Amino acid sequence: MSIVKQEDRSGVVTFQNRVYMGGVLFKINHQYPFDRVVWLEIGCGCGGVDKKHVKHYSVCASGNSFFIDAKYLVETTVPIPEDAQDFDIARRDQHRNPGTDFSDIVNNPDPAKIWNVAQEQARDK
Repeated sequence: MSIVKQEDRSGVVTFQNRVYMGGVLFKINHQYPFDRVVWLEIGCGCGGVDKKHVKHYSVCASGNSFFIDAKYLVETTVPIPEDAQDFDIARRDQHRNPGTDFSDIVNNPDPAKIWNVAQEQARDK
């Protein structure tokens, strides 16, 4: 792998899939800062394997930077407060709030909607 192109910009990304890398588990709907966007050349061009330029974000976690493929996350303009990010816990406790359905959030991760559902879950029913 080699860096073909680089954009020096920063922001926040929201994970759409679980990714385990370098001892860090990036969970669905969790957000992390990124410090640059790079395009890596993937593939050797031999044996019928094409070389591709794949977009990656340099995500900062646990004091390290990881190049995460853009297909696993989305750039997010509205950060979600940290205490509203862990939907694994909310899903696990779903039985405490009958009728709660998280499938729409998983399929359409809108930060404002996620925050509203998290606030709703925080109420004592």
